[in-house]
Amino acid sequence: VGLAASYKVIGSMYAYKGEYAKSAEFRYLALHIYEKIADSLKLNEVKMGLGDNYLEQNDYPKAISLFSSALEYFENKKDSTNLSAAHTSLAAVYQHSNDVPNALEHAKRAVEIQRELNDEFGLPSALNSLAITYMRNKEFNLAYPLLQETDNRETKMAQALMRNLTVLME
Repeated sequence: VGLAASYKVIGSMYAYKGEYAKSAEFRYLALHIYEKIADSLKLNEVKMGLGDNYLEQNDYPKAISLFSSALEYFENKKDSTNLSAAHTSLAAVYQHSNDVPNALEHAKRAVEIQRELNDEFGLPSALNSLAITYMRNKEFNLAYPLLQETDNRETKMAQALMRNLTVLME
């Protein structure tokens, strides 16, 4: 398990550097270990990372396959946080491939889940994803309120962080 986690982290580091082939190499090593030990949660987290790799390389069919597989798992496990992330990731793939109806479907579902969770950190990302989809579809009147809400929420989070830092520094 420790080796798989290390491979997963190394894969993430390479992805962060933009070295997606090297990232995929390590993520697939992690994936195979998680398959062997039947750790479905970690397996699907790695699938999400691999989906990101393929999205960045414009290999949309592979990204969709990986994100959809993870989405199905998270849906069955009622893992709302990861389910929302999978919807947001699928929305991004469909945005990039100019499939607006599917992008809207997944972005709206991610926002819906984040609102149900009242996730102050995840909701701005989901709102932004939906706003981007509307903007790509030239529906600026629908995007603008979402961007305003995102800005308001992020401003409140930043203010709370500053208050906490001020208390720590006293």
